[in-house]
Amino acid sequence: MDMVGRRSTRNAQIYREFTGDNQAELALKYGLSTQCIYRIVKVQRELRMPKQASLLNLGQPDLA
Repeated sequence: MDMVGRRSTRNAQIYREFTGDNQAELALKYGLSTQCIYRIVKVQRELRMPKQASLLNLGQPDLA
């Protein structure tokens, strides 16, 4: 697996393990800063959330 693949796998694992109050533990486990853990969690959350515009059908004509 290449570097990008390993990092993506690691980041997904960090997101799964994150409980909201264990950022220091995860930082030690993965050799990262707590700020990096927060950044990873934020990006992973954004990747998993559907886009708000598509939920609200913004930018599409009203069919009514």
